[in-house]
Amino acid sequence: MEFIIGASSAVGAVIFTNPLEVVKTRFQLQGELKKKGQYTVHYKNFFHAFYLIGKTEGVLALQKGLASAAIHQAKIRLQSQANKSIAVGYQHEAKNTFGILNSVYREGGITGLWRGVIGSVPRICVGSASQLTAFYVSKEFLANNKYFVIHSGLLNTFVSSMIGGIFVAITMGPLDVISTRLYNQGITKDGKGILYNGYFDCVTKIWKTEGFKGFYKGIVPCYMRIGPHTVLCFVFWDELKKLQAYLEKK
Repeated sequence: MEFIIGASSAVGAVIFTNPLEVVKTRFQLQGELKKKGQYTVHYKNFFHAFYLIGKTEGVLALQKGLASAAIHQAKIRLQSQANKSIAVGYQHEAKNTFGILNSVYREGGITGLWRGVIGSVPRICVGSASQLTAFYVSKEFLANNKYFVIHSGLLNTFVSSMIGGIFVAITMGPLDVISTRLYNQGITKDGKGILYNGYFDCVTKIWKTEGFKGFYKGIVPCYMRIGPHTVLCFVFWDELKKLQAYLEKK
């Protein structure tokens, strides 16, 4: 039951935060391996990206990849797909989750489904460690500090989540960019990446062409997603636990 409640909480949260993930992905792919001034800046800032995607592709475009949120490779490829006038990064032809997975299978067989996973491992490890640590330290501090005490459990969770989001965005942001680039790149007929030969090749090329700032593309939507997502997960989890307790009493 705990697993079901936890999974349901995450599903409920991602419905609200997926649009932020779409915006983040677009920023991370904008100007891929190009120096400043050598590419068209379609997305000027966080709010402009929301407006432009909604205007050009329709409001539902902000929920691209929602059904495949649990399959990171499919999600990234779907979220990167855009109208030609505002397209960034490699554009894959498949238009839905099963189409993407079928394409991945044809490109590299079963093992192709794990292509790019090397970029996700450090991202998940660093992201989870920094998020949980910052969240719990902040929560304890806000609950017990005599100068700035937040007694409301929900408010404490919200503020702690937003503080934790800062640390996650800073530590995980660069790793998230690398992961997105590896997952989204096109594949040659012999199964090799069009742009990157591996993790460190990706790091080297981003550094040489885009510089330090290249690793922090999409940092604002990254932060704006993490904080609310954590809050919503805890809120949904708490409400589902209350529902569970109520049903068990009956």
